[in-house]
Amino acid sequence: MGDAVTSHQRTVELPALGPLYAQAARQAVAAKLSRGRRGSALPETVLVSENVSPDREADRRLRETAGGRAGEHASAEYLHVLGFPLAVKLMLEPDFPLPVLGMVHLVNEVEYLAPVAFDDVLTVRARAERLAPHSAGTTADVVVEMLRGDELVFSSRATNLARGVFLAGKAEKQAQEPLELSGRTAQWTLGADAGRAWAGVSGDYNPIHLSALTAKGLGMPSAIAHGMYTASRALESSLPPGVEAGFRWTVRFMAPVRLPGRVDLRIDVERGAPERFAGSDVSAVRYTGWSAKTGKPHFTGDVEQLAASASA
Repeated sequence: MGDAVTSHQRTVELPALGPLYAQAARQAVAAKLSRGRRGSALPETVLVSENVSPDREADRRLRETAGGRAGEHASAEYLHVLGFPLAVKLMLEPDFPLPVLGMVHLVNEVEYLAPVAFDDVLTVRARAERLAPHSAGTTADVVVEMLRGDELVFSSRATNLARGVFLAGKAEKQAQEPLELSGRTAQWTLGADAGRAWAGVSGDYNPIHLSALTAKGLGMPSAIAHGMYTASRALESSLPPGVEAGFRWTVRFMAPVRLPGRVDLRIDVERGAPERFAGSDVSAVRYTGWSAKTGKPHFTGDVEQLAASASA
């Protein structure tokens, strides 16, 4: 992460998600009426929001909803949520070639480089990279970075898929490595209100997560859990005690979690490598979540100590 920022910067206020979803809906209607296409290249625009500070109470509520406890510094999942609206705003730029509504989140990779205090003042910036063909459409990465002065403290790269939109050709379908979906170490029971609960702390009121009725309006048979809710809950289950920064957190999304539902989770801890989390012998944590009902995988991911923060 951390590619050089171009000169195509524009400073904006950090937006709220609600108006952005309304804008996405208007764009979808306009595109259908005009039958037009918005180009085939990613914009060079870099959106920048300045003087952004984390909110301790918002972090606490979000972290507790994900099954964790408040910490002394902003959590990785909260920082992701804080910067997410700027990423959505970037994808709603007139020259962004992929539709936002219906976009599927495939992979998220976060590097939490240095602890962020609640009285820190951050600069948040977002850019798009890596337009690429996919067997089911086209993918693009959106990178969100947070800086404290000139120091990069947080970076998130999200790979998103626009299904059925083939701007860069069509790639062959890649064979999936088999996953071991057994030996669960925990089971989550998610109620029908899990999407509304996460929306209340994240601001992400995408209708596909809120109820069966609103999800059916978008072509889904039932509401599905926010991907970042399940990812955040897996992170809170995986981080060694006392670790708040200095790690890479990766999640790969597969089948969505339908609500209500149950998720089986397996956490595997790797120990004893030279690079390990300070104060423990843990070097990495791997996790896998799958449907307790169908046996299909929902997500897999890992939390790894960053080399620069490792303690021998």
